[in-house]
Amino acid sequence: MRTSKIAFLRNLLLLLISASALAVNSQTNSLDSLKTTLSKTIDQTKQIDLLNEISAKYYYIHYDSLMSFAEEAFRRSVAAGYTDGEIVALHRKCDYYINTGDFKTAGHLIEQAERLATKTNHKVLLAESYLIRGDIYGSISIFDQAYDYYNSALQIFNKENQKARALKAENRICLTLYVYNDRHEKALEVFQKVLKGAEAIHDKELIVTGLNNVAAMYGKLGENDKALELFNRALRINLESRENFMAASNMVSMASIYASSGNNDAAAFYYSKALEYAGNDKNVLVRNLLQLRRGIFYYKTEDIEHAINDLDEVFTVSEQAGWAEPAMQSAELLAKIYEKQGNEQLSLHYLKKYIEYLKIFESEGNTRKMAELEVKYDFEKEALRIEALNRRKTILLSSALITSILIIILVIILLIHIRTRATSAKLKHKNEMLEKEQIKQNLANQLELRNKEITSNIILLQKKNEILTGIADKLMKAKHQFTEQNRDFIEKCIVELRENTDDTDWKNFELQFNQIYESFYKKLDNINPNLTVNDRRLCAYLRLNMTTKEIAALTNLSVHSVEVARHRLRKKLQIDDPSILLVSFLEHL
Repeated sequence: MRTSKIAFLRNLLLLLISASALAVNSQTNSLDSLKTTLSKTIDQTKQIDLLNEISAKYYYIHYDSLMSFAEEAFRRSVAAGYTDGEIVALHRKCDYYINTGDFKTAGHLIEQAERLATKTNHKVLLAESYLIRGDIYGSISIFDQAYDYYNSALQIFNKENQKARALKAENRICLTLYVYNDRHEKALEVFQKVLKGAEAIHDKELIVTGLNNVAAMYGKLGENDKALELFNRALRINLESRENFMAASNMVSMASIYASSGNNDAAAFYYSKALEYAGNDKNVLVRNLLQLRRGIFYYKTEDIEHAINDLDEVFTVSEQAGWAEPAMQSAELLAKIYEKQGNEQLSLHYLKKYIEYLKIFESEGNTRKMAELEVKYDFEKEALRIEALNRRKTILLSSALITSILIIILVIILLIHIRTRATSAKLKHKNEMLEKEQIKQNLANQLELRNKEITSNIILLQKKNEILTGIADKLMKAKHQFTEQNRDFIEKCIVELRENTDDTDWKNFELQFNQIYESFYKKLDNINPNLTVNDRRLCAYLRLNMTTKEIAALTNLSVHSVEVARHRLRKKLQIDDPSILLVSFLEHL
């Protein structure tokens, strides 16, 4: 990645991402108000939260103060055992080291934060840690890793229903994938989606971020009117919220657009207002950089008097503070201005200063670049170590898998052999059971056939009895019609007919029934020896699976009479359980 793109990364983080994208807590309260609240707070965890919030507030104002409050929050969190406060304090310290270029220390601190968040299963803070780790990778141009961490954070935020944080993660992903690769149309599409999401949840800070991002992309695409409209909206919100630094950022962006479109008066106005609001936040470095930008603007528009005033002040402040880059840039322009004016003494003076600070700047740049390369090397070395470890694990897993497959094959062969033997034994047993079942079925069929035969015989006997009884009844009714001499004969015939319908047929039935069910009556007598002949007959009929209707027809009784007889029979056989059917009971005798 080119140096200009790295610079572009930092500028975008400075000008487009609101403080809320880099800090956990809200920044709508002033520092004085937060400090007053801190002095009145007794609760220890609330004090730690306020210290972290104040530290975040200093992000755009004073890095040393940011670190001071973060250190105090960290110290108190460790002493109180307040892990959440400890993690957030580590995040703030990482912000400091990222912005001072000490990525190695930032990496160690964020690793510590990740371990704590994992240990306490605090998924949201773990995702915040991933965002910061992504910032570290992005700062040293390892954009693939940066994207991976941003995306991991996004997945967690979505799962935990953290809508605002998810939108911030999408902003970072968009920067990594599209903005740094000059895919401004795609970046515009994503930023517009994020802006709609921010408006849906009414998050003022995210709305400002979205407006700035979308406006910046319109500016890159040359649609200045749309860019100015959105920057104006963001500016109004920042002014209402008294976010002086963010308001100044909006004004600088608008000044740049006006300058590029040739409206120098408007550009000068917004540069001046930006300086005014930056001064309200007492951030000397930011004010100095903004004044440098205005001085460059005046130099380009040949407003030499104003250019000298701004550049001279920038150089003086930068030299006193030891800021090499703004000192170098302002000295270079002052040397050129005085050369054009023919003031060789001042031109030479500032030329020497330019060369002096150029060497310092290049030395600092080289030192920073070496540090970045060292960190990048360490990260890549660690990535290679992890990759080698994963390869080794893959090889071990493959070996274990192959061994397991071989063992499984042997086990399968053994199981097939055992199963074959078991199947053979099972088939043999099954055949034996089938033979027994067949024998049992044959016996059952024979029994059923005998039952049908007995039933048929008893029905035939009953029909015969009905016929004989009918003849006897007719003879009885008609005997007075016979002569006295034949009447005695007729009465003898009636008696013989009635005797033939009495017990003889039943005895024949019982004889056949006992041949099939040898111990049936014996078992009945064991249960109740006082059963009547009709009871025994009903038991026999039921054992032959005759229905109530069939029994009623056979015995010349009504269906109701048979049901009553069955009920009485249950009592005589001592069947008290209503779930036991009478027929089933008799079948088991």
